[in-house]
Amino acid sequence: MNEIKIRKVNENDYLRIKKIVSNIWGMGFDALMEERYGKIKNKPWKEITGEKVINTLKSFEPNVWVTEIDNIVVGFFSCTFDKEKKIGEITYNGVSPEAKGNGIGTKQMNYLINNFKKKGMEILIVSTGLNEGHAPARRMYEKVGFKEISRSITYTMKI
Repeated sequence: MNEIKIRKVNENDYLRIKKIVSNIWGMGFDALMEERYGKIKNKPWKEITGEKVINTLKSFEPNVWVTEIDNIVVGFFSCTFDKEKKIGEITYNGVSPEAKGNGIGTKQMNYLINNFKKKGMEILIVSTGLNEGHAPARRMYEKVGFKEISRSITYTMKI
């Protein structure tokens, strides 16, 4: 495998990030809502999720990065810092299916952990789903040192 490069996101990266999101988050909340209730606002989950992620990432700049192999974006990640509480939160991250299994997610997390340390953070937070689709993310978080603190469940009801 060629060298993995991590850099700050730029405007040209968002279309690729949206494509990655649509390829990997079929187990996410918007996809589950569509599975249960059909399209929301007549939009497929991929469109809803892609727009939501891109808008959120843009609001997190400059704390958004991409990971490249051979100048092709294969992953992305973002975070927030609460300097008063000294808590850092990993907000979004993902790796394209064609690049999975190469340690990219772990590299992204290690990059963020080092960044959090430099910013003086003392506690790090990341959340993920409990369904099987999120199992690889949970394994990766545990691999880099995160420990589970709580579980939650989201309920929905059609009215």
